[in-house]
Amino acid sequence: MGNDKFRDIKYFLRALVDDVLAPIFIMDENRVIRNYNKALLKLFGIKNNHIIDKKPGELFGCALLKNHGNCGHEKYCMECELNKWSLYAIDKNLPIENKIITKEFNISGEVVKKNLRISIKPIVHRTKRFFVVTLDDVTQSIALQNKLQAQNEKMKRDLLLAKGIQNGLLPETGKIGHLDFHYIYRPCEALGGDFIDFYHIDNRHTGIIMADVSGHGLASSMFTIFLYSLIDRSLKSPAEILKKVFMEFSKFKVSSETYITMFSAVYNTKTKVLTVANAGFNNPPYIKRANEIEQLDCIGIPISNWVSDTTYDEITTKVKRGERMIMFSDGITETTDEDGNQLGPDLLLDVLSDQKLTGEQVVRKALYEARLETNTNIKDDITIAVIDF
Repeated sequence: MGNDKFRDIKYFLRALVDDVLAPIFIMDENRVIRNYNKALLKLFGIKNNHIIDKKPGELFGCALLKNHGNCGHEKYCMECELNKWSLYAIDKNLPIENKIITKEFNISGEVVKKNLRISIKPIVHRTKRFFVVTLDDVTQSIALQNKLQAQNEKMKRDLLLAKGIQNGLLPETGKIGHLDFHYIYRPCEALGGDFIDFYHIDNRHTGIIMADVSGHGLASSMFTIFLYSLIDRSLKSPAEILKKVFMEFSKFKVSSETYITMFSAVYNTKTKVLTVANAGFNNPPYIKRANEIEQLDCIGIPISNWVSDTTYDEITTKVKRGERMIMFSDGITETTDEDGNQLGPDLLLDVLSDQKLTGEQVVRKALYEARLETNTNIKDDITIAVIDF
């Protein structure tokens, strides 16, 4: 455009805002509107074009202005964020960028609350200062953001509730009859899919369960609660315990990707015999004897819908006073250090089989060796248990 087209200020300001999609108005140092664009009229539902020489509150239908009050000079105008930022830009002659304001407007006879993103930029034309004000209606996006935030807060509360329920199912450490139990459980998220339980069957029998639900997080934690309810704590046969859980699980229509690996053990305090059955658990228990570590290795299909029926085998071993059983889920052996090296079962067994330390001490040492309190490379839930006979 040639300079001849800007001979008067009105033409200059009209050319400046013409065809701009964002709502724009231009005001002078006295906050008097000198120009605007069509998008501004649409934003505030203005049906006439007689808005030149008005102030913003008068133009937009400021809900604070009553009985044709004077915009910018009423006592409540100090509460107006649009007024505040306009005065700041005029006084400091500085741009204002992306300030969110919340304000009520009278639009088509109704009071409407809007969230507006406002930017103000000073310009000079022939020694006169003007201020280009750009508005962006972000009411819907902020409402959506607030809704998402409320949903997120509700989800956090629900997770805390679910975590409390899940933690309430965990057994207490200490003695059960002739056995001394100590364990740690660390979910890799707020909720986990590992499960452990020690319980009385009767005066002669104690039950021991460790399980790992596929995946981790909320879905897996729901299955641990489900699993807790499926275990028949009156049965003295580990194979029967697994079989019953399998049959109950098969009644539910779940994806084949959802399954539970689990081992079950029953200790007879009179005969000193430990009986174990396994449903696909990756790390069957180890017995630390005087000069050796023996793995109680048996196989069996995971609790799943992969087949319609299955049976589980049992193995037995006689334990002596002072011997120790070691159990852990595969999350601990897959944990890596800062160099990417896995902890592995060998190092873990070295720690857990130290007979000079109590069960509680070796569990704490395992916690330290795995750096579970500070390690950020934990990809799966972790459970470690030590049982002293």
